[in-house]
Amino acid sequence: KLESTEMNYRKLVSIVADFTKTLPIPNESTDIVFVSNVLEHCPTPEFTISECYRILRKGGLWLGSVPFIAGIHQKPRDYLRYTEFMLQKLFKNFSDIEIKLVSRPQVIYKNFAKQLYKNVSKSNLTFWDKLKLKLWWKIHCPKVLEKATPEPDWPEGYMFSVKK
Repeated sequence: KLESTEMNYRKLVSIVADFTKTLPIPNESTDIVFVSNVLEHCPTPEFTISECYRILRKGGLWLGSVPFIAGIHQKPRDYLRYTEFMLQKLFKNFSDIEIKLVSRPQVIYKNFAKQLYKNVSKSNLTFWDKLKLKLWWKIHCPKVLEKATPEPDWPEGYMFSVKK
């Protein structure tokens, strides 16, 4: 049986729950838990992780993801960002821990471009200097992206899989 859990009611959601409280799911009743971009919204991630551990059957799989370089979202409940080192520490009770870097340079540069354009627009630069800076970025950014490869020290986020 497939169950879907969210903090707010949405179509196709079968369980509405607060991930900062005990989940209304029986112990060791779940084969797979999929949690995508949720842990950053949990002020006590250790509790949320212990709940996922509790509901997983022995040998059960937890798949998930967390952002690292990401804008603040779902204000005011955006609390944390994680490194692979913290994820390793948080998943200490699990086995077969796999943490994969998610790094798309295109996304990182796109976010830089947004910030650049926003800040240049507000700056005291002359119209022509603003235009030159924006054009420089538009011309040079594609060249940079052609050569861009994922960098382990510049993650966009992480995907993980762990077993109970």
